[in-house]
Amino acid sequence: MSNWLRELWRRLRFFIQRQQFERDLEEEMQLHKELRQEEYRNMGIDQDSAQHKANRQFGNVTLLMEVSREMWGWRSIENLLQDLRYGLRMLRRSPGFAAAVVFSLALGIGANTAIFTLINALLLRVLPVRDPHQLVWLEKANLESSGQPSLPYPFYRDLRDHNQVFSGVVCYSNMAPGLRVYAGAERVSGELVSGNYFTALGVKPYIGRLLTPDDDKVPGAERVAVLSYGFWDRRFGADPGIVGKVLHLNNVPMTVIGVTPPAFHGLNVGSSVDIRVPMMMQAEMWGAESILESRGDWWLNVVGRLGPGATRTQAEAALLPMLIGYMRANQEAHPTEYQRRVFASTRVLLRPMARGEQGLGRRFGQSLYVLMAVVGAVLLIAGVNIANLLLARSAAREREIAIRLAIGAGRGRLIRQMLTESLLIATLGGMLGIGLAYWGMRILISYLGAAPSSVDLTPDLHVLCFTFVISILTGILFGLAPALQSTRVSVSPELKRARIVVGPNAPAARKTSGQCAGGFVASAANGRRLVRAEPI
Repeated sequence: MSNWLRELWRRLRFFIQRQQFERDLEEEMQLHKELRQEEYRNMGIDQDSAQHKANRQFGNVTLLMEVSREMWGWRSIENLLQDLRYGLRMLRRSPGFAAAVVFSLALGIGANTAIFTLINALLLRVLPVRDPHQLVWLEKANLESSGQPSLPYPFYRDLRDHNQVFSGVVCYSNMAPGLRVYAGAERVSGELVSGNYFTALGVKPYIGRLLTPDDDKVPGAERVAVLSYGFWDRRFGADPGIVGKVLHLNNVPMTVIGVTPPAFHGLNVGSSVDIRVPMMMQAEMWGAESILESRGDWWLNVVGRLGPGATRTQAEAALLPMLIGYMRANQEAHPTEYQRRVFASTRVLLRPMARGEQGLGRRFGQSLYVLMAVVGAVLLIAGVNIANLLLARSAAREREIAIRLAIGAGRGRLIRQMLTESLLIATLGGMLGIGLAYWGMRILISYLGAAPSSVDLTPDLHVLCFTFVISILTGILFGLAPALQSTRVSVSPELKRARIVVGPNAPAARKTSGQCAGGFVASAANGRRLVRAEPI
């Protein structure tokens, strides 16, 4: 291991201080030749003959330098850097062609990145909470429903206090419509949440503090509220003095105690919750009678965190007797035959909640995948058109390629160099495409009906890897065929032909950009129709 590290350090030093190493090597070689030349002169040989004999005995200096570089450095990295420099020179020689091709790829890659970012944000990204894969969503299923997420508060309370499979159980529910903040009378969205909501999820406050179980013990007692970061920033200008101020929610004075972190938008992905208040404020917030003790109102969303070593199957088996017992206790003393069948068919379903409640994902998930296929086809068409442009452009380089083959360059080396040039173009297109994707995502998210602030569209590692991979695959797609075709030249006939200068095919390049831009606009229009259509 130590030898490997020393070798790595030695090569890194050569890579960083290459010029100094080469100067030292040249000086050492010159010293060897001078010593050998002096030795011959001491033998009575004249100076010119001694110098000639010393040079001949020492060998090919250029070859020795190359061998030394291979011993000290990384030949593959040096070749890659040479190919990159050569590719940049070729692009500078044809700026119009390069700009048209890069922009065409940026449109195609940007459209794919935009759609994938939305898919990632709505369907793939896990919640920004502690150990999200331990979270499950409770549903009841029987003859009357295949999956009912709503549960009564008394059942939640019994489950929270007496279960053996969850390390924490939380509940939440939307507030009644018409909720207003009377400080400018702005319409906001809100949630009633249990007192352990934030502690069980592992969410930390951005400023102030969050709700605790002590805030959720007595109905109507603790009139406190927690603001979301987006609402705090939008409505109050991110004023840190908001903590302690009083807001009127449905004419009820509520004291702000804290703000949630920017990344936390709640458990329903794609929805925007501005204010959260304790569950015990249900009657005041709804402006109606309390249903906290009602055993027949099924209105709460319940989420549990599996305890150490517990599985979903074990938890479902443990919760089923509790649910059936609760249902039997709230039926007549002599249930009907149908009710007995309902009891017999009742089961508890625990849905994975690591990626949240995917309301938007269920509505538009398949539409997004269809749109992904559409923009993928646009990128494929753009890649094929660019490959044709490169084939036409390679006609101007046939004599150059023939000369390089004639002086000893291998065909594989030339193919690798041309592929590097194509990958460089694709990488530049991918970098520009990320910027275009950010613009496109804002438009698409508005079509979905979600507030941009409620969906985290920040490119994460998955998005960056997707963009990188699709850029590399696109570069190989449009670069491999031209590289193989252009290196199949007959050296002798090509060298005998007169040199023909062919400039970049600017009209064709502009046509490709137009086709790709048109495809991008058409895809956006199709996407709008898709997301506004009925869910598939």
